[in-house]
Amino acid sequence: MVIKMTRDEVAELIMDILVNELGVKPGDVVPLQLLKGNYSARNGASADIKHGLQCAMELEWLEPVPGSTDFRLTVLGHESAP
Repeated sequence: MVIKMTRDEVAELIMDILVNELGVKPGDVVPLQLLKGNYSARNGASADIKHGLQCAMELEWLEPVPGSTDFRLTVLGHESAP
């Protein structure tokens, strides 16, 4: 069952997946496709991931990697993980 989440909730779920499930550390680069697969397995509403990623970047939890769809976890993002 797909649960509708706010963009802030999606951003928090993304941090939980990155830090607690995937073991991503600050400065690590994460391929978007890796996150999408794990996110879909947890929530199923992959359309929401775009808004969650945007929110996480606005909160400076993630940084885009120029020239790719990958992103980098920041110290702030690592510390925000539940």
